[in-house]
Amino acid sequence: MKHLYKIIILTVLLNGCYYTFSDKPFPQIKTIYVTPFQNNTSEYELAAIATEKLTEKIENSSSYSISTSDECNGILTSTITNYERKVNTFDEYENPIDFIIRIGAKVTLNEKNIDKKLFEENFEGLSIFISGGDEMLAAEKAIDILVDNIYDKLKGG
Repeated sequence: MKHLYKIIILTVLLNGCYYTFSDKPFPQIKTIYVTPFQNNTSEYELAAIATEKLTEKIENSSSYSISTSDECNGILTSTITNYERKVNTFDEYENPIDFIIRIGAKVTLNEKNIDKKLFEENFEGLSIFISGGDEMLAAEKAIDILVDNIYDKLKGG
């Protein structure tokens, strides 16, 4: 039985039908400069929070290093495009029970040395908080999800 497995593995490898898994879809990018988020909303504090959280997320990864704009291979440019707070559910008297927050961002990764756009995409993070709850805490949770989605793109392509 062991020989059968060896033969199957050897056949697959010789035929070139194998998979590789990489946490770095942009191998030419080793260092990233994260520009401060621009903010197209009236919620002024979102940009600074998002910039800090995204920088920390990348910095703590093994895939990329954070660098200055002069020494980087890739430049990540982001803009908070929308902030929306809406009632999510109502009680039987049509009073709000909870709210949903949606934060959207447009993100671009450029390869610096040849000024090539590697991706440009819209991302979203959302969070729910109860009526009378802490909206800013919910906004930070939505930013966490937004940052995770951006990071997943950096990691998975």
